Amino acid sequence: MFGMSHMPKAILLIVVLNSSLFSQLNAQIQQLEFEKEVICVILNKGSYIIGELKNETNHDLEFVMPGGDNLFIQRKDIKKIRRTSEGYSFTKRGRFNFDKGLYCSWHPFVIFYGESYFRGNRGFTGLGTQLSVGRHHNRRLSYGLTAAYFETDNYYDRLDFGYWFTAAPIAAFINFNLNLRGPRLYCTAKLGNAFKIDRGWFKDIHSGLYGAMGLGIVFPTRSLSRFTMELENVFIKSAGLTGPRFIFEEENFVPEPFSTYAKYITLKLGVSFRQ
Repeated sequence: MFGMSHMPKAILLIVVLNSSLFSQLNAQIQQLEFEKEVICVILNKGSYIIGELKNETNHDLEFVMPGGDNLFIQRKDIKKIRRTSEGYSFTKRGRFNFDKGLYCSWHPFVIFYGESYFRGNRGFTGLGTQLSVGRHHNRRLSYGLTAAYFETDNYYDRLDFGYWFTAAPIAAFINFNLNLRGPRLYCTAKLGNAFKIDRGWFKDIHSGLYGAMGLGIVFPTRSLSRFTMELENVFIKSAGLTGPRFIFEEENFVPEPFSTYAKYITLKLGVSFRQ
């Protein structure tokens, strides 16, 4: 009976001790993870060394090489130090990706492929340019705003109507990295509005909702800039009144209202900074 009466207290004591030990172990693991930092040391002579930082003073650095050997380097021989705590993620040969902070990307060449002006033949339909400003939320996720300018054409088969238009989309975007090492492949999604710019023949056509989904890739370098490209499915709301495609059709042409989503595949080539 004595043992049975003290059983709940014993169980409670075991739970408390286990909880305390687990809390201490978890704190130690978190401390080790926090203290573990990988650095890339760029020497005055131009070479670089990547390893796990073990200790640093005002005079030298001690870090562990990938093979497990300890290495000491004097600060007077160091040109620059990049650290994982500063948002760098290192790949092969001293190249790196960014995990923190703001970034900017510019795609001066945006190539449109879709239903062309001449009776829906699929092919090259237009060109554009796009500028994006984003923020790294963490190693996987980033988000921001993008603005573009493009001239392209489309074909509306229900009315046998081909047209071209000029627009300037402004949208929010979100990117998700599919991998963390080497060239980063990411999924991207954009949603916003395409503002019409009156140019050329079809002034009664207005653009509207703009969206895109696709894949992108960023190639790591040893500098702030790097090459980037995206392949996307794009849709743009188009509505208004039909118009003649040729001058000689203008006199007898009767305009009709229409509304459709112009759909394209776009290939974007450009450069980014801190992406």
